[in-house]
Amino acid sequence: MGVATICILLCHTSAYANLPGVIIAICNLLNIGVDLFLFLSGFGLYYSLVKLNNDRGSLVKWYSHRYLRIGIPYFLIYGTWNIIACCLHKISIQDALLHISTISFWTHHDAAWFVALLIPLYLLAPVCFYLAKQRYGFVYLCLLALCCYIFSAKNIPVNHYDWVYNLQCGVQRIPGFLLGFALAPFAKKGYCANGLEWLAIPIVLMVILYLGGGYSLWIMVIPLLFICVILFERLNKRVLAFLGFMGGISLESYLTNGLLGQFFMANIDIFNATGLNHNNYLMYATTILAGVIISYAISKFSNRIINQYHL
Repeated sequence: MGVATICILLCHTSAYANLPGVIIAICNLLNIGVDLFLFLSGFGLYYSLVKLNNDRGSLVKWYSHRYLRIGIPYFLIYGTWNIIACCLHKISIQDALLHISTISFWTHHDAAWFVALLIPLYLLAPVCFYLAKQRYGFVYLCLLALCCYIFSAKNIPVNHYDWVYNLQCGVQRIPGFLLGFALAPFAKKGYCANGLEWLAIPIVLMVILYLGGGYSLWIMVIPLLFICVILFERLNKRVLAFLGFMGGISLESYLTNGLLGQFFMANIDIFNATGLNHNNYLMYATTILAGVIISYAISKFSNRIINQYHL
């Protein structure tokens, strides 16, 4: 998760800093961090569902645990932000409720879209798990991923007030989540993939899907994981510990990064007055640093609540 978190933070650089064209292209490729996060989420959810007993009570507890894991930090960060904005008369109570509930993403493309997507994905996770356990589970899940891709490949004009367009923006990221569920059973059985399966096949599929017009970066999660596995074997403990730290604040850092970025951009004159804010680099560096500190504090507080009350 740490790699995914860092990729997302670097990807957002192009939204705030004035960067050369080549760097912007690299930042856009780092958007794969979202797909990596969703892949690892699907992969991890498969293993957590394996541990469940086959009874409704266990599933209800599983749901409550999962939603509280994202809900508590989400409301502490995003809920507090919108409540303050409402109290300062920056937004209406109705808009605050639409933002906090994530409904406004689907209607106006204006909310924490990642959380808006995680809510239905967690709800459908047991269905993905059931399909993954079937004899042809890999095929079923790949077909579902293909359906999501085909839907995302439809040429819908950009319109943030069109729910179909917003639905397409969310659905295009689902294949990575399904791929995590599809490959988890193979990992559990100890299947060892070769270089062809790790690199060649995904790259060929990436080209084919790219030519099809839909979002296709999710398929490159597999080669990225292959590279990460090789690198992790050579990294020292401090670097691995840092990656683990960043992985532990993945959701929190995503939320704080977007909100702090908006806040600092609205007060950019403060940074410009220092004479050090060349191309907004100082502003975004401050966004990342402050976001990581706040995210860590929120994560510790959220985990304390969950552990203390055995949620």
